[in-house]
Amino acid sequence: WGACAAGCSEASLQTRSVTCRRDDGATVGDGQCSGAGQKPSATLSCPSYSACVAPSATLSGLAVTRTGHASLYTPSITGNVAACAWDFGDGVTATGCLAQSKAWSSAGSYLVRLSMTGVNSLQTAEASKAVTVWQAVSADFAAPAPLVAGISAGFTASSTGDVASCAWDFGDGGTANTCAASHTFAGATARTVTLTVTGKGGDTAVKSRTLTPVTASWSSGQWGACAAACS
Repeated sequence: WGACAAGCSEASLQTRSVTCRRDDGATVGDGQCSGAGQKPSATLSCPSYSACVAPSATLSGLAVTRTGHASLYTPSITGNVAACAWDFGDGVTATGCLAQSKAWSSAGSYLVRLSMTGVNSLQTAEASKAVTVWQAVSADFAAPAPLVAGISAGFTASSTGDVASCAWDFGDGGTANTCAASHTFAGATARTVTLTVTGKGGDTAVKSRTLTPVTASWSSGQWGACAAACS
């Protein structure tokens, strides 16, 4: 037994196979190897050292993600593992000790758990990683009405999801970095206005519209209304 102790971390892992022979050649059991004239033959059989090392692991993968995005979680395992089980915190489970891909359908906070069982079933270990899942974003906006050259127009993002920021490109060199912005077009030229929405989960969504401002004009009736106030 002492010869096994140096290679095993738990006594329960040590096994022995001993037979004894009497002087007359008969084989007796292990418990009868104490009488005079009984000589032990084969002695100890111990498992390898690696089978005695308890499993442990760390998990790598995204700590922040968004709904619908497949995120890969990879274990780095040491020790001797016989089986692995995964729990993704939303009722979904998996088995196996290889990397797992996971996409959550609902925003929230989740704990990814990897449970390991060693060659000795008494040896178990767990690794975990906290994950925050944000709602994926979409991008959209409506064209201002009316859109008149030379007059400031308001643009408002009508996005969904967990929005972190918005960026506008008005197609004429003008930009803005708020989800509600205003812009004045100098002339009645078609411009492609682009909205880029960035989500808290690291995703982006883009929406573009081609808009053509109109030129301001006055009717004779409108001019007439001015005449009474002018000299």
